[in-house]
Amino acid sequence: MTVSTDRTLAPGVYESITVTDHATLTLDPGVYVLTELPGLAVLENASVQGTAVTLYLTCNDYPAPCTTFGAGFTLTSSARYTASAPTTGPYANLTLFSDRANPTPLLLATTADTPTATIYASNARLLLAATATSSQPTP
Repeated sequence: MTVSTDRTLAPGVYESITVTDHATLTLDPGVYVLTELPGLAVLENASVQGTAVTLYLTCNDYPAPCTTFGAGFTLTSSARYTASAPTTGPYANLTLFSDRANPTPLLLATTADTPTATIYASNARLLLAATATSSQPTP
């Protein structure tokens, strides 16, 4: 699914979600299961927000464990992910959980104001690309 205008989603199972074009995706409280590449991709100038949200990155054989690459997580430099994790229940303080056998990397290209998140991805690489804004003097 591609989200290019502001939209709200309910928890559930989704193949993948890509947020683009300055859109804001609001996630209702709950667990969002993503089963295919790219998983959740929040691209340039788009944002995802919500309260009490956990992402579960798995594979297209869900609910069976992964046997190959599955859903990933991509946050580009001018995109924002500000959904907070639940504070109670079985997923308390868990922002993102990747299937234990899912080797798909998580890519976070972000600025310094990214909120704190708890991520579990035992078999995936976490790729961090810190970016900074710089101002060039004008002649």
